Amino acid sequence: FGVGGYGTAQELIQFRTQATKFKPDLVVLQFFVSNDVFDNYRTLRESLRDEAPYYVADAHGNLVIDETFRQNRDRRLVLDAGGTAIYYSRFLQLCNQARKVIAVAVTAMKERNKNLPVRNETNEVLYPKDETEKAFHVTGRVLEMLRDECRQAGIELVVAVIPAPFAVVPGAKRSPDEVSDYDLRVKAINDRLGIPTFLYGPPMLKYV
Repeated sequence: FGVGGYGTAQELIQFRTQATKFKPDLVVLQFFVSNDVFDNYRTLRESLRDEAPYYVADAHGNLVIDETFRQNRDRRLVLDAGGTAIYYSRFLQLCNQARKVIAVAVTAMKERNKNLPVRNETNEVLYPKDETEKAFHVTGRVLEMLRDECRQAGIELVVAVIPAPFAVVPGAKRSPDEVSDYDLRVKAINDRLGIPTFLYGPPMLKYV
């Protein structure tokens, strides 16, 4: 049930609508610390911003799904049809990858025009602190919902925090024992929620 490009909110929906049908004993949530936090918050998402659902707070502070991306029905039908066909066509996969690259480039250009830094040398996104805090808050609430639903179903949940690729290649600027601030923040959220969490950056870099 792992889908490339999904944020935690989409993964929670995937868990509810698809994975639970198979009555799993264990759910391993792969958390890509480089962008998953920001993919959960529309303002900071870098690519495909208007093609995903989000969790937002209602008037009472409860998280509800924002599905405004479905408003363009014709476009949504094309995306849904393409989502099935793409698994059977290398050409469509190539076109989809090109679309994503272009979307990322366009978004990065817009962010530069706002004078917002995009990433530091360890591939962590650097956005205004208040927006970053909102993204982490939503992520923590989504993780809490996933934890609660797993517990109710008697399913064990663990989180694997995956580093950015170039942070664990030979010559990486990060030392083998260093853990990024975002890794630690995600682990702190999960520790508070009682979710076992594994940080794979340091052991991967040691192996390299």
